[in-house]
Amino acid sequence: MSPCAGCGGEPEAWPEPPPDVQPVIHAQGLLRLGAPEEALVLVEQRIAQAPGDVWAHRVAQDAMLALGRRDEVVQRYRTQREQQPDDAATAYLMGRILLPDADAARPHFEASHQLDPTFPWAIVGLSRLEVIRGDMFQAIQLQNEELEALPRDPDLWMNLGFLCLDLQLLRDSQKAFRNSLDARPWDPRTLGGLGQALGQLGQDQESELYLRRALAADPSRTDLMGSLGHVLYERGDLEGAWEVIALQQEVDGTASTALVWRLELALERTMPSVAILGPDYLRMPR
Repeated sequence: MSPCAGCGGEPEAWPEPPPDVQPVIHAQGLLRLGAPEEALVLVEQRIAQAPGDVWAHRVAQDAMLALGRRDEVVQRYRTQREQQPDDAATAYLMGRILLPDADAARPHFEASHQLDPTFPWAIVGLSRLEVIRGDMFQAIQLQNEELEALPRDPDLWMNLGFLCLDLQLLRDSQKAFRNSLDARPWDPRTLGGLGQALGQLGQDQESELYLRRALAADPSRTDLMGSLGHVLYERGDLEGAWEVIALQQEVDGTASTALVWRLELALERTMPSVAILGPDYLRMPR
């Protein structure tokens, strides 16, 4: 079942995620739906094929943390750091796994940036430290400064988009997401972020398009189902909103209570009870 089934028409064609990225997206979805063991198997296979895939390493770290294997994953990346002291990605990943201990993580993020000033995730890590410190605007400033040197980097633009979205700097957020999509138009993270920013700006038709695109690429994003349901409700498509919100409620029970009540009242029906689908949902035909 598609997350957009019943929403009224299908979006136009868009680029599919490259085959080498699809396992990482799938693993992230499994992790989001509470299946960290399956997620870890997938990303470990990807890392074996492409040891430099930072996204895969990030998902692997998150899966191991979800499995309660923190000491093991810290030791793994500490060993890699010792074996590859001149690798910027390894330094960044070592810092990331030490978060939220900012003091422990900072030297690794700084080393990553010194080793390769063009490696975007080093600045993402350093800006994350500013977020932990509570200085969101300094976090944005760091990324803006890096974008002057790397004006087309999709990771920097994507992360800047989410920082601005968190601060409700919606026009800056949508600009950042669009710049990221110029380089990587298939990324469900960026598609979803842009859809959410556009929805909050009241640009419902375009918001719906990007939210659908994101959900087609990664159907585990129940938060985007909620955003899409709100957009459809605001546009007066109550049946479409019902379909999406009912699916969100079925998958993990996170549908907005207020929106559920409004839809139940308007359509004179009762939302199905929650039935957690788990990882098998991602394998359903859609």
